[in-house]
Amino acid sequence: MHRQADGRGNPYLARRFVPAAGQFAELGQHSVVEGDRLDLLASRYFSDPEQYWKLCDANGALRPDALVEAIGRSLSIGIHTDMASSA
Repeated sequence: MHRQADGRGNPYLARRFVPAAGQFAELGQHSVVEGDRLDLLASRYFSDPEQYWKLCDANGALRPDALVEAIGRSLSIGIHTDMASSA
């Protein structure tokens, strides 16, 4: 919440923008199979199911579930280059 000089509050939502596709270090590929879920894939590749957003970012997904809807789709497993250089 942002506070004005007079003390009144203005609520707001922080926005997150998806980085450009060329800004990722690819760690591998994953071919979607029946039963795949983003949290399970994030757990497998990043050891943390809450890191599913990394899969979304690396594949330019604005609607996360779309990534695992098509069986056989190839997903890029990657991390933002800023994260790769700090690791």
